[in-house]
Formats: sequence, C-alpha cells, structure tokens
Amino acid sequence: AGWERNPAGPGFNEIRDDSVPPGIRPLDYQANFEAFLDQKEEDKPFFFWYGASEPHRVYDPGIGERNGINPDSVFVPPFLPDTPTIRSDIADYLYEIQWFDRHLGDMINILRDRGELDNTVIVVTADNGMPFPYAKANVNEYGTHVPLAIYLPGMEAPGEIVGDLVSLIDLAPTFLDLAEIPRWDMSGRSLAYLFTPDTRRGPDEKRPYVLLGRERHTHARPDNLSYPVRAIRTADYLFVHNLAAERYPAGNPEADVEGDGTDDGKYLAMTDGYHDIDASPAKSWVLENKDSEPEYFDLAVGKRTPFQLFDIKKDPFCVKDLSRDFNTLRKQEELSALLDSLLLEQEDPRMLGDSEVFESYPRFAKMRKFPGFRESGQYNPEYKKD
Repeated sequence: AGWERNPAGPGFNEIRDDSVPPGIRPLDYQANFEAFLDQKEEDKPFFFWYGASEPHRVYDPGIGERNGINPDSVFVPPFLPDTPTIRSDIADYLYEIQWFDRHLGDMINILRDRGELDNTVIVVTADNGMPFPYAKANVNEYGTHVPLAIYLPGMEAPGEIVGDLVSLIDLAPTFLDLAEIPRWDMSGRSLAYLFTPDTRRGPDEKRPYVLLGRERHTHARPDNLSYPVRAIRTADYLFVHNLAAERYPAGNPEADVEGDGTDDGKYLAMTDGYHDIDASPAKSWVLENKDSEPEYFDLAVGKRTPFQLFDIKKDPFCVKDLSRDFNTLRKQEELSALLDSLLLEQEDPRMLGDSEVFESYPRFAKMRKFPGFRESGQYNPEYKKD
C-alpha cells in the first residue's frame, strides 16, 4: 500500500522449526523472540508483538484427540450442531490454542531468566472470535468477545477477573498512560485504573457500552462489496444494525463462477461459497446438512433482518433474536438512538451519506472470480470519488 516499512516494525521470523505438525506455522516463536531481545540496546524499553498464526486455520484433522484432547469433553456452543465432526474440529482448535499458550509460556520464562519480567507489561488477546460458522466475521458475542489478559508488574490482585466492558481500542491509551506519556484525545480509554483495586471507578464511571462494527472481511461478493454492520454492546444487550440486510452476511453462495474452482495463482479458489467463513469441517457440515438441520445453516449464512437484539446474559450465543418481540421495542429504540448518535458524533461515513467510500477501498490479497470488480490492490472505480 505504499508503506516503506511495516508500521508495526521489522519482523523477527527468520528462525524456523520445520518439525512442527501439519497446520502449524513452521516458526520457532520463542527463538525469534530471543533474537529480538539479543539485538535490542541494553536497558532500552521495547515493544514486541508475538503475532502467532495459531489458532488460525487450517487444522490437521484429529490433531486435538491425538494430543490428549477428548472430543467428548469439549463444549459445543448452541449455534453449532453437536456432532462428532464438530467436536473433533473444536478439539483441533483447542490444540492450536495450546500451541500458542505453550510458546507464550516459553517467552515469559525467557523474560524471567533475563530479569526483565518485572519490567514488562504483557497483554494477551486475539483479533477475532473462533473460526467457525456464526462466530468469526460476525459482530455477535462469539465473533467479537475475545480473550483479554493483562499482566502488570506489582499488580495487587493477580488472577482477578474484572467484568468491565472494554475494547481493544483501549490498548493504545493504556500503553501511553503506563509510560506516563501525554496523549491526545482518543476514542479508547486507558485501562490503567483496572490494575489496582484502590483505583477502581464506581459503577457510574464505568463504560456503559462498547461499539462494534464490520465492513469487508474477504472478497466474498460481486464487485467486492462489504457487509456493513454497526452494533452496540451493553452489559445486558447486543443491538445490531445490518446496514445492507439484502446482502448475504457470510458472502454469496456461488461456488465456482468461472474456471474449475482452484487457486490458479492469481485468483483464490471458489469451492463452496459463503467465503467469509473459513473453510473447515464445521462449515462443510453446516452447508451439507442445510435441509435436514436448517437452523444452523440459517444462523451462519441466511440473510438477516436490518435490526437484531440479543439478551447477552440469557443468550450469550446470540441464537434468539428479540427484535420482533413487542416487549423489547422500548429497549431497541433506546439502543438504536444511542448507537446512531454515537456514530454521528464519530462522523461515521455510513451515517453521513458517504457510505460508498467503504466499497471503494482496495483489497491487497488475492481476489476471487466473482462478477464485477476484482482487481487486487486497486480502488473500485465505480465507488471511488475523485
């Protein structure tokens, strides 16, 4: 995109480990971390991003069970069918989480051995929900409620679970706050107040909501169109506004439009449609059983109503939409008005009549052979303004 360097800094990915199981990225994460520490100036502060590929797909089928994870013991969220195929897929997912955790533990031990652990803030989180149908690439609970664990030297209550609503946009102001660096106005809020009990804010000072949204995930529709969503999550409810409800939320159902469905080097393979869902045994099961168990198919790929409401405390899996329940109309109106006012305040183009700007933005990865615009790295001229 014209950057002369990665804004996150130079990568440390040179040390490989080709003995890893299939589906695992062949990198020695902790050895690369040590290489980073070896080259930094002594007694200088550092920032290191351990960006593991795991638990991203693909998974080696059955690797979880082969490594001691019993598929019969895994939890299957209600938006997925409870079948041996799904249980095995989840077990494989859990194995890759363990892979990530093990390497993180090794890195923490390296910091401890070097005497740096008590000088280091550690934040562990994820970029999206689990890569299963009706999770990743959705704004429901299993798409956006990701893990967040923070270690701060000298914490008074290690291991404590805090229920405040926070967002990953809070990390930047938190880092600046901890470094005692003055900061300009930001949408995020510093989380430093959470780390010691005596600085906890009262209930009236906690953030009463977080905002969620999505535009484009992959090239999953003709003309590279997005699936725009805005949502607000309170302690009790999730209110969702699907701004283009006429589109398919997980991508168009077309599989092979042109060619034989394979990755030909320039264009991505088009095998089973609904490309905003990662290819997986779980996805295949949902699509193959759409006639016999349509409820899972409809949740994952069916078109949605413009507005949705979920009671997060009673239904954290977001399987019961309350938007058509007469008893929730007042709550819907309240949350809809609040969401609109906040988006207007932030000058969201979707609220200001300039929504097509999102449709113009380039995708720098490979595209698929959908009809219409499909040029990687290029602006869609139909929507780009001069």
